[in-house]
Amino acid sequence: MQVNFNLINILGINKNLGFMPKYNIPKMKQLNSDTVSFSGGAKLVPQYMTNAPSQLLCSRASDAAEPARYYLQTVLDKYISQLTDTTDSKSTKKYPVLDYYSRIKSPLSIREKVVSKYTQMNYENAKEFACDVYSQISKYVRPNSQLKKDDAIDTILEVIDGIDEHGSALAYNSIPMYIRMSLSALENENYFDFSEIPSEKKVEILNKIISEIQSKRDNITHSDISPTTLEGIKYYANDIVGARIILRDNDASNTTKVIDALKQAVIDNALKITSIENNLPAEYKLSEGDSISNYLYAKDPSLRSLALAADTVLDRKPSKSGYTAIHINLDLSNSELAKINPNFDGYQGEIQIIGRDVAQLKEVEDLCYKLKDNKNTIREEYLPFKELFLKFYKGETKKHFDDYTYSLYLLQRRLDIVHRRSVFPTLSQMGYDRLIPSELDFNSLQKLKELCDVEIKRHDQLNDSQYYFFSPLTGKTSSFIQDLKDAKSVISFLVK
Repeated sequence: MQVNFNLINILGINKNLGFMPKYNIPKMKQLNSDTVSFSGGAKLVPQYMTNAPSQLLCSRASDAAEPARYYLQTVLDKYISQLTDTTDSKSTKKYPVLDYYSRIKSPLSIREKVVSKYTQMNYENAKEFACDVYSQISKYVRPNSQLKKDDAIDTILEVIDGIDEHGSALAYNSIPMYIRMSLSALENENYFDFSEIPSEKKVEILNKIISEIQSKRDNITHSDISPTTLEGIKYYANDIVGARIILRDNDASNTTKVIDALKQAVIDNALKITSIENNLPAEYKLSEGDSISNYLYAKDPSLRSLALAADTVLDRKPSKSGYTAIHINLDLSNSELAKINPNFDGYQGEIQIIGRDVAQLKEVEDLCYKLKDNKNTIREEYLPFKELFLKFYKGETKKHFDDYTYSLYLLQRRLDIVHRRSVFPTLSQMGYDRLIPSELDFNSLQKLKELCDVEIKRHDQLNDSQYYFFSPLTGKTSSFIQDLKDAKSVISFLVK
């Protein structure tokens, strides 16, 4: 980040003074609800727009991801198709997969993901930095026992955010300035008792803290990667290419066949797995007598065997929403594709393994998640959904709706073929009818989303929109089209 030296001079920061002179630090303004439209009615909080890559560059990233998607699809065709049947007429033991497919994120989704991920990583760095500063000061100065540590850390975060109004500040990039300002703020707010510490001692403490925290700078690797470049897009939007494998039943023994097939792809050097995440319910969310084992998609030995073959880690992640799935993260970079077109190289991706009933709920809940999590990049056709959802998702209803969502995800995961249905249990059946407005019943939300989806389809057909399942190739240069053809020929040869 470029340090604003005029700002430093105005605030009175001087390397030889230690802490800067006291001043009143303004509290950060709360963001209002206004948003900025940048494409197709999609929204992002204005504060973060500085970090957004251009729509044109996101379109290029989406188009250039086609060889990586085609490669992943070709691998799945070779190793998963023999386990797939799209009906319920055949043995689930022999055909554990109902369907599988690959996709590329739309340019709009890519742009949202880059901004969201970049901002999240910056915040995590800033939070770690704030905790580091507080911890280091505590070694030399006694904290005020009347004030909370968390409030002191929030004060440091306000200092960091106040320097950069766009939210793009990376604390570890400007350590001396941030520490001086943070110490001054903490002294102003009386979080530490500096009254008996002479100025010379303050300088000594300051230099020790700067030295300690600067030693961590080398571990912060992403800060030099700009989100407004193609490299940055591929780095922060690490799931531009993805695939989903939908299971026909909930028998973990059947899913083992899928895991074994992917393991064979790894052994054959057709698939490069970087990590495996097993998203399972949190223990405390389960009812008495229930067990995590009831929600396993695949048996632990099978997943550990896959992780061992891929020389990677297997991570059990407690689900925040109730959503359960196996996420397999991939390295889709390919030197052979880079020889044809450098832009084809460097993509990451993921494979989701998910139950059919969980997938049904995920289709509508994912839109709720984006709205709850301030990921406001949505098609303008979804605005009726957004307006209704946010109208009722507030106050105490938030917690009840989140509990309802978690319970419904667990129920969907446990459904067997006998009890499978096209609709969800109602709020009344789930015991939430007195706690949650009927408008937030997932059956109602699903119907509203389907109406919005009809509008999206109609809009895309009329306007030849960019939002297709795969990036459109119409209008591309003949050389780019030829590059794609050459890449697919190479892929067909590589994945025999």
